[in-house]
Amino acid sequence: MKIIVLIIGSVLSLQAAWGAEPAYKTDADKLGYAIGYQVGTNLIHNLKRDDMDINVKALTQAIEDVLMQNEPRLSAADRQEAVRSYRAKVNKQRADLAEKNCLTEMSSTAPTSETNPRRCR
Repeated sequence: MKIIVLIIGSVLSLQAAWGAEPAYKTDADKLGYAIGYQVGTNLIHNLKRDDMDINVKALTQAIEDVLMQNEPRLSAADRQEAVRSYRAKVNKQRADLAEKNCLTEMSSTAPTSETNPRRCR
């Protein structure tokens, strides 16, 4: 829910900065919006799936910096560390959930034999 509020707030602040709702009249305008919408749709799906907390202003700033060919505001090492840290967190959460599910399943079924008990992992 927090991420949705951040996204809505960012969109509203962008609309306020532009004045009125932008009109997409040219093919370039429409294509830009269509690509942005696809990226946003995929992103929100992943954010919800992974319960990810992300700063939307930082995300949009990074995209703008790349498209405008501005210098990055974080070093390559810092960007890589941020992604590595996030992936490690998600992998741990998924492993913990798999372990919990395995233990739940094991408690509801008998081992296959005394010499071959079921184990998680």
